[in-house]
This record gives sequence, structure tokens and C-alpha cells, in this order.
Amino acid sequence: MSFKNLAQISLIIFAGLLILRQVLALNQLIQSFPLNDFGVYLQGVQHTLTGNPYAQKFFDYYNYPPAATLFFYPLTLLPINTSEFIFTGLSIISLFITIWLLCKLTTRKLTFHFSLLTFYLFLRFSPTRLTLTLGQINLIVLLLIILSFYWYTKKRQIPAGVSLALAFIFKFTPAILLLFFLLRKQFKLISAFLITVLMINLLAVLVFGWPITQFYYFKVLPSLLNQTGFYTMQRTYMNQSFTALLGRLGFFDTYHTLIKLAFTLPLLWFLSRRRHDFTTYALFLSFMTIFLPTFSWQHHYVFLIPSLFLLGIRSLALGIVSYLLLNFTISAAFPGYPNPLVHSHLFLSATIIFFLMLVLPPPNSPNRGSTPAKLAG
Repeated sequence: MSFKNLAQISLIIFAGLLILRQVLALNQLIQSFPLNDFGVYLQGVQHTLTGNPYAQKFFDYYNYPPAATLFFYPLTLLPINTSEFIFTGLSIISLFITIWLLCKLTTRKLTFHFSLLTFYLFLRFSPTRLTLTLGQINLIVLLLIILSFYWYTKKRQIPAGVSLALAFIFKFTPAILLLFFLLRKQFKLISAFLITVLMINLLAVLVFGWPITQFYYFKVLPSLLNQTGFYTMQRTYMNQSFTALLGRLGFFDTYHTLIKLAFTLPLLWFLSRRRHDFTTYALFLSFMTIFLPTFSWQHHYVFLIPSLFLLGIRSLALGIVSYLLLNFTISAAFPGYPNPLVHSHLFLSATIIFFLMLVLPPPNSPNRGSTPAKLAG
């Protein structure tokens, strides 16, 4: 056996042990503590079946539409520990498939040991760990978003539209990705998206009734979108959105809206003028996470994984520095700090990464086309 083969086997074993250690630690955590946000999902389902889940608070408020409740329902039929293990397992598998798809979409034929190390790094990524320990659905949504682009590169517009629609059912912000496909004139994809969303919502109305659906879309959703006032804005350290930064700087309501529009609309226009490749798709994904929502919790930053992956391909040093910047957190209970920039350090780091992605040229940039190699950018 050559030294090179021995080194590769050693790296595979080393990476496998690191991943196993992380999974075992997560297993112990699940056995010792509940997954708080996942518990909210299950309680939300149970109260949807018996009343109005939006009128009360569990560990936190249940902010998912009745359409999403349909997908959580099967997990309520199992013992809580079993459903937690299944859900966590699906999330970890989703992350692994996402990394595999990123390699295919960027035509990077990574060696098996390097792929394992990459998977481990993103498994150890702070937003990923927060997603897993809270029992958030972010990693499954991320996979659906990346799958949508993957099917698109295979000229499978209907599966691409269905994948994006399923992501939208859980998180409304992926709707901005429709603009990317609209610019590519993927009308069949957009039609598949709209039909899927409509059908699932109609099914939710049949199962849970129109009143609960009406209450969500006319009461709950508007209140979530309008949390821009002094007393309603989420300015805790966990919120690392553009809105939260503006609130920490003292801009609320109309001033907040005007500043946000003045910044995001030109940026969105610039994105729409870029070459419509996977890099631009990842930038749209980062845009929807950093700048679009009124609240972007730290665990939502898993949606920056594609941008970090692409940045690491372009410059390993920049990729490592960016990973470390987003991996650094002060404390989940970090109090209000006199300096709003320190309080928003993750948002500022993500913004720097976003603009680095904008200005750095892709390595060995291929000609424009429709194959995965040409669409990766």
C-alpha cells in the first residue's frame, strides 16, 4: 500500500470518527433535553386539530401555515423521542445530500475523504448545530431549494417547481427565488410551483377548515410582516437580519421601510442583471436570508452554506475566514449592547461574504449554457 493510499484511508477514518462523535453528542442531547422548536411544531399540529394554535404560546409561537401542518402531522402519531430522532436524522441526511449536490452542481469531483471533512465542517457549523439542537426544519428546506436548482439543470422543470413549492410551504422567503427562474423564462417551473402551493393549501383547507387558514393568512402573517415598530421589532441577539440592525440603530416603521427599500431594491436589480448561474442562485438565497425578512434567526444562516461552499472553491483562505466569522457567536442570551454593530456582527459578516461573492470571479468560468457544469458558475 502506497503512502498516498494510507494517508487517504487515515483521513477517511479520522473524518468518520469526527462525524460519529458529533452525531453521538447530538444523540445524547436529544435524550437529555427536548428539541424546543420541534416541540412547537408538534403542539401546533395538536392544537390545529382541536382549536386555534395561533392564539397561544408554547415554547414559542407556532408561526407555520396549515399547509405546513399537514407535513408535521405524521410525526405526532409517534412517541416524542422517536419523532425527534426521525426528524433529526432527516435533517442530517438532508445536509449530506446538500453537500453532495453542491459538489455536482459546481462540477467539483471532491475525493471521498475531502467530502467527509466538508460535511463534518458544515455539521459543526454554528447555525447547523443550532438548527439541530432546536429541532428546526431549515436543513430540509435548504435541500429542497438546492434540489430545485439541480432539477432545473436537468431540464426537469416540474420536479424543480414542486421542490421549490415544498420549501415555500415551510418558509415563505424562498418565493424570491421565483424571480431567478422568471428571468430564465422557466414558466413551466413557475406553473408547477403555483399549482403545488395551491393544491397543498386546498388540502389544508379540507383537513383543517377554512377559518383556521383564513385566520393565519389575514391575522398571523400580516402581524409577522409588520414587526418593524419600536415595541414590535425583534431586536434580540438571535435576530441577525437587516431589519434588526436598523432597529438597533434607531430606525423604525416608515424610516426603516424607506431605508430597507433604498438598499435592497437596487441590490435586487443588480442581482437580476447578473449571469443566471448557480452562483447567482446562491446569492439570491443569501439575499433572502440576510436582507429580506423582518427577522432572521441565527439558525437561518444555514442558508448561507452554498455561498460559503462556492467562496471556498474560489479562495480557500477566504472560505475558511468566512466560515469562522459565521461560526463565531457570543451567547444565545447576549443582552442589548451599546454598540449596535457588535450586536449585529453576524449580519455584517454575512453582508461582507455576500459582496465578496458578488465581486470575485468564478474559477475557470465556463461558457453560458444549460448543463450543470455551465450553470454552476
